[in-house]
Amino acid sequence: MKAITALGIVLGLVVGLAACAQQAWAPRDNYAYEVDDGRVYIRWNCFFQPTGLVMRGFVNSPVLMVPIKNTTLSVSGINAQGGTVSTVQAPALPYLIETNQRTPFEVQVPTTGTEVRFDMWYTYTAGGPFMDSNDQRGVKMDACPRSR
Repeated sequence: MKAITALGIVLGLVVGLAACAQQAWAPRDNYAYEVDDGRVYIRWNCFFQPTGLVMRGFVNSPVLMVPIKNTTLSVSGINAQGGTVSTVQAPALPYLIETNQRTPFEVQVPTTGTEVRFDMWYTYTAGGPFMDSNDQRGVKMDACPRSR
């Protein structure tokens, strides 16, 4: 009986603390696009303007005790032949993004008018002071479809 009571108290504490915890990210419906590779979440919206593409969102490190560092985001405009015709790297993101911390980004890509898609490349290093750090790379093809 004591074990059941103790388990109930622990479960109540966990639920209570989870309710008070800082939200790791905004609701998904606020962002049209996302990447989730298990160690990093990237969520964004795309805005097509006469001067080019603006991609606005945030990077989040949701995994407990696994901060990410040295994060870079690049967006490339690709033409119908598969060639890169425009490319921009996001302005400096914080070197270290702690667990459950998010950092906003904005990428402005001046376009040439020949882009048929935009690909987003991301790199980061995952791991903390007591863990092996390893470099991670990923790409989101067609990160800003014009059909939405």
